[in-house]
Amino acid sequence: MRLFPLVLAAALPFAASADTLYRVGSFVSERSPGEIVRVEPGPDLEVLRLPLAMRIGAFDPSTGRLFLLGDSYDRKLYVVDLHDQSRQPTAVDLATLSSCCAWDAQTSRLFALRNSNELVQVDPSTGEAKKVLTLDGQYSMLTSDAARGRAFLLREDSAELWAIDLASLTPSLLMRTRVASAFVDASTGTLYVSTPLEGENFVAADLFAIDVEHASSKTVLHSPGGIPVAFDAATKRVYVQKWTDFNLNKLWSVDLATGATADLGTTGGDFNSYVTMGAAGRTRAVR
Repeated sequence: MRLFPLVLAAALPFAASADTLYRVGSFVSERSPGEIVRVEPGPDLEVLRLPLAMRIGAFDPSTGRLFLLGDSYDRKLYVVDLHDQSRQPTAVDLATLSSCCAWDAQTSRLFALRNSNELVQVDPSTGEAKKVLTLDGQYSMLTSDAARGRAFLLREDSAELWAIDLASLTPSLLMRTRVASAFVDASTGTLYVSTPLEGENFVAADLFAIDVEHASSKTVLHSPGGIPVAFDAATKRVYVQKWTDFNLNKLWSVDLATGATADLGTTGGDFNSYVTMGAAGRTRAVR
């Protein structure tokens, strides 16, 4: 089962203006894979270049730190401070590989999956991993809510969406569904999940908003035309990406209140993941 680009939204005080959307991934033309660029608001500005194709593992909203994962050959965790002007990555050897991690603000640790069924706690300064929970079945980690200490997993053998409370290590079943993408509105804790369109690899059928506390859901966007990949909590806009010919990914936003769309152009190849950071957070002190 293919999982599409993963998104983690920042838990920060939100300004009236739009949050900043960052993209990590590969690009068209002669630019190298593994760059971080600022997408919105403002122009598409390159802010960091890395030697390998990266994907976002997790995001620490209180400090603006991105935790990036290399490929299976790299086996490193890269930490990038978005507040730092140099934005130079710090590399840590990582014994545990995962398609996504969850940042826990209470313990200042990462949580990741090992062997598809072991939840491990990872020290981001050393890469050391400690098993904390064994799960029944085969899972993929989708995204997390750092402010509320939750990780969201998909049980692949039964198409079940689960939430794990990282403080108590208690899993709870949210719903049965296939998943194309997932991300969190950090201001409310709402989980957004898109379902794949039958017979299409790069298009979602619907986008659901899930009330995690009550395990209830409602459809907020029907037939978006691509895969929803990020959410702007300040303006309630969803970013949608679609793969097109020549390995170009088109990106646009949809206003959930009005349905209005805004074209954001092309964003390069398949290896794209996104993170939104609240505008107010860019002026906060860094630990």
